Amino acid sequence: MADVSVEQLRKKSLGNLLKLPWHVFRMLLISYKYRFCALVGGWIDKEGWLEYRTSSLYGRALLAYMGHEVEVKGLEHLDGLEGNYVVAANHASYLDWPLLLAYFPTHLRFIAKKELTHIPALGSYAAKRGILIDRGGSKAAFAKIEQGITDSDPTPILIFPEGTRSADGQPRKFKRGGLALFCKYDWPIVPVTITGTHEYLPRDAVMFKSGGHFTMIVSKPLYRKDFNSDDALIGAVQERVHQIFHEVAA
Repeated sequence: MADVSVEQLRKKSLGNLLKLPWHVFRMLLISYKYRFCALVGGWIDKEGWLEYRTSSLYGRALLAYMGHEVEVKGLEHLDGLEGNYVVAANHASYLDWPLLLAYFPTHLRFIAKKELTHIPALGSYAAKRGILIDRGGSKAAFAKIEQGITDSDPTPILIFPEGTRSADGQPRKFKRGGLALFCKYDWPIVPVTITGTHEYLPRDAVMFKSGGHFTMIVSKPLYRKDFNSDDALIGAVQERVHQIFHEVAA
């Protein structure tokens, strides 16, 4: 009986691998269709609303194609919050990108490694909207982030403070460096908790799985003035994200 089960798993894995080129082709079609519309929208509407709306539909189309549902909570915590704030989210899968692109109610500039620009369906958006840094957390990377904080672009910035995707899906310790820069400039920090994505596209996976139910939960913004130190604020952001993650997973 065990041998049959192993053989079935092998056949399923081979079938999924054979489907990979077709899925990549379909996602590229989705990507280029919506990217073209976003570029046209950005040319027509200098305020960026059309580009944002098209990009949001693009993210939703990708998730729908992969058969995932998304539940969003806490958007009321963004009421009255405009421009210069940072979104700090846990990160367990490449699916976190289209989820945030689709369901966060405004444009986001992504802090991301340059390698992201090579990923089909997301690379073109990252190239335009990303604050792209090299691996290693070098001084040049921090300078790039600080440049994004101090420029005149009012678009909120997204950061994954863990630094990279979690290997097991569990949220990890938040690194201090990037968030400390936002503390320096008194930017509000909005904790965002994402659950469910890891199982359907874990780190190092070749093929996504369908049928996921993901959640994105937006918490109240936290302000530097309410804490005694940068570390206390960063610790509170991490605690909020981790607490909600484990409550949803329980």
